[in-house]
Parts: sequence; C-alpha cells; structure tokens
Amino acid sequence: MYSDDFGKATGRVLFKNINVSWRMYAGSDWQVHKRNGDPSSHTCGRETTVYLELALSGMQFQYDVFPIGGIYASKLCLSVQDFRLYDGSKTAPWKRILGYYNSKDHPRESTSKAFKLDLEAVRPDPLIPLEEYRLRIAFLPVLLHLHQSQLDFLFSFFGPKSLSASQSSDQDQNSDGAKTSATNSSNLAGHTIANEALLPFFQASRIGAMHAIYQVT
Repeated sequence: MYSDDFGKATGRVLFKNINVSWRMYAGSDWQVHKRNGDPSSHTCGRETTVYLELALSGMQFQYDVFPIGGIYASKLCLSVQDFRLYDGSKTAPWKRILGYYNSKDHPRESTSKAFKLDLEAVRPDPLIPLEEYRLRIAFLPVLLHLHQSQLDFLFSFFGPKSLSASQSSDQDQNSDGAKTSATNSSNLAGHTIANEALLPFFQASRIGAMHAIYQVT
C-alpha cells in the first residue's frame, strides 16, 4: 500500500504468488567453437546428474504509473517470500548452498519477505519530464555455504563458452563505440534537455537489514 502522497495510480501491472525454479546443469547443450570460429566435432552435452537449482517462492511484482504533472511518476515493488540455492548432484558435499539463516535468538516473522525491492521514479520539477530514482532494498539474514567444487561449477556455467563469441562481442562494442551522436540534446514535451540529464540518476539508495553468514570450504 502507498501513502496519500502518491495519489491514485492510472495504470497497474500486478503479479502475485509466483514460484520460479531454475535448474543449471553441467556440460553444454551448444556446440563448442574452436579458436578460428569453426564448430568443433566434439560436443560435451548436458550432464543431468550434476546441477544446481535456484528456487524462488512467493514472488510478487507490482508496477504503478501515476498521473502526469505530479511529483511521483511510477513505482516498482518486487518481493520474494523465500529463496534457496541447493546442489542436486549425486556427489554433492552438501545440498543447501544459499538460503535464509535461521536464528533461535531472532525468530522470523511469518509475513516477512526474504527479499524486497522498491524503486520510485520521481519528478523534481513536475513541469519538466525528467525523472530521478529512489531505491530501497532489504534482505533477511542470508546463509551462504559454498564448497570449492560448487564455486568451480558456477564459474564454468556463467563463464565464456568460446573465444569466437567473445571476439565477436568485442568487435560489436568497438563498432558501437565508433558511432558518435550528432546531437547533444533532446526535445521532450517542448523542453530542450541535455542528453546527460537523461541518464539514470538516483536521489537516494538504501540497503537495510542485511546479514550474511558465509563459509567457503
């Protein structure tokens, strides 16, 4: 719920009670390329007995848009009731890698969210269509228990898969960097605004109630 300062929203997108599960397998479903860009004759394939799984439960997403001419332009709220990352491999040293840290001294409230994010877009001057942002992020205590083999798996999964792919990415970046903009300003609703002013600017950001317990073995 919002305070009266926001006013009545003119548009809303709302998703509630969403559960998401992402299973990351070892190996590769794609053909590996050689240094010269030619496809390799050997493809590793997916290893279904080695995987990590990320589970998010009780997710809620809400995005509201407010009338033009007011201080508040929009607000995005994202929350997750619970999350966990566990190792489902047959040879896993332990199952649970990441999740809520249970403490007898500080019991968890039943309605508390494991993760919550609020992003407000505001107009410093309601007459000028420029927006600035206010960000708030909150975590419940988190436990991270990571084995070296699990760390190696994450580096392998998210690391570059081929040299040719990184080379093509660098070439694209160089070609984009060579392009220069012919104009240094834009016209929005009759106002001439420098392009630098259109870049995201955060008035305030806050991260609260975060406590991490981690161990790498």
